[in-house]
Amino acid sequence: MTSDVAIFSAQDDVRLLLRGLLRLHRYRVVGEGNAPVALAQLPKDSQAVVVVDADLDEVGWSEAVTALHRARPTQRVVLLSATRSPRIESQAKALGISAVVRRPFAVHQLVEAVNGPDGHGPETAPSAKPAEPAPGRSPPAA
Repeated sequence: MTSDVAIFSAQDDVRLLLRGLLRLHRYRVVGEGNAPVALAQLPKDSQAVVVVDADLDEVGWSEAVTALHRARPTQRVVLLSATRSPRIESQAKALGISAVVRRPFAVHQLVEAVNGPDGHGPETAPSAKPAEPAPGRSPPAA
C-alpha cells in the first residue's frame, strides 16, 4: 500500500485541511489543486490514492474521475461529497471510486477510506486510539 496521496480540490481551505490531516497520519501529498493541475503533478508511475472533492471548478467530479481512470485505469479514488443522495453512491461505484466520504466527516473516516479495504496505511501512521479528554472535562458526545 502506498502512502502517497493526491488531492483534487478547487478550494484552498479544503486542500489545506486535507493536506494537514493526511500529513498528520504520515501520508505524503504528491499533488494538489483543481483536477487538471493535480493530475499533471502526479508522476506517471505514481500509485497515490487520489482524494477528489466533489466541488471541483473546471470540470465535474465524475468527469475528473473518468479522465483519471482513462489515463490510469487502476488508480484508487476517494470522493468527498456533502451530498446525501444515495445516487452519489451508485454513481461513484459505477465510476470505480473506492470510497465515498460524506462531509462533514470525522478524521478516522477519511483515513479509513484512504487506507483502503485492506486497512494498510503508512507504516508510521499513528494509532486510531482517540485522545484522552483533558482532566475535569467529559469526552465529546458521539
